[in-house]
Amino acid sequence: MITILKIVLIITLTVYYVYAQYGPTKGCGQLLTDPAAVVTKNGWVAMVYRKDQTDVKKDPIDNKCLASIIKDNWLVGAASCFTLKDDQYMVKIPNNMTKGPFHVDKIYKSKEYNPTLGAGYDLALIKLKNGLQLKVNPKIISAICLSDYGFDSAINVNSNCSLDSCDTPGHLISEQIVTKDEGDCKKLYPKYKEGYMFCGNIPVHWLNSGAPVTCKDSNLQDKGPFFLSAMASWGRYPDDYKKVKDIDKADVYTKLYGKHYISWIQKTIEEDESHSLNL
Repeated sequence: MITILKIVLIITLTVYYVYAQYGPTKGCGQLLTDPAAVVTKNGWVAMVYRKDQTDVKKDPIDNKCLASIIKDNWLVGAASCFTLKDDQYMVKIPNNMTKGPFHVDKIYKSKEYNPTLGAGYDLALIKLKNGLQLKVNPKIISAICLSDYGFDSAINVNSNCSLDSCDTPGHLISEQIVTKDEGDCKKLYPKYKEGYMFCGNIPVHWLNSGAPVTCKDSNLQDKGPFFLSAMASWGRYPDDYKKVKDIDKADVYTKLYGKHYISWIQKTIEEDESHSLNL
């Protein structure tokens, strides 16, 4: 009996620790009741650029994709964005373009991600060489909350969420995105992996690859901030998208609530930081 109680206590403490580090705590994301109280809209969005290898003194040459700030020197993005070496990428923050660009130190891709075998597990962690100094001006730039380790977070079907993306290179916009039923996604996409993907009615294209989808937790109602629920991954070609019926308009987003991905993010960051301390 004592052993069982010890196990329960350990699990409980672990949940609270993870929740405190990665869950919807004070200081990340936008509160549902008062968005302006935490951070300017889109404050967690980062733009990933590819370096110009012909002249190291020049600014990055192109906006490759988007990512989301989750800690001072950590971002989460789409693995499919990163096809070059880690040090060939830089990051800029749209809400604070006077700073940076910030150099990428390492990119960790989900171990299951394999573009030759399918379109799932499209997730990457981006570590910056230097921190973003989030505490200096939290009204302009801030981390976005992750879900509470997958224990309780949920998004109801047909929930209205926000997609922070680009309509032109370097120009951020926010669009309302509606979540789709997983059964409908399975019918549209044979490679759809239930539990790891998230379908929405906004098309995914090169300007919004890796773009964050923020939703309110259906289980928290109006008590917490918007949290990072998914990010843009893949979908139909734009010309094909125009030909389908509205009911069939659903592109695929990597699902970021649920134990699988959140535990991978936590473990990867902790192992990297532990290794760095031991160097």
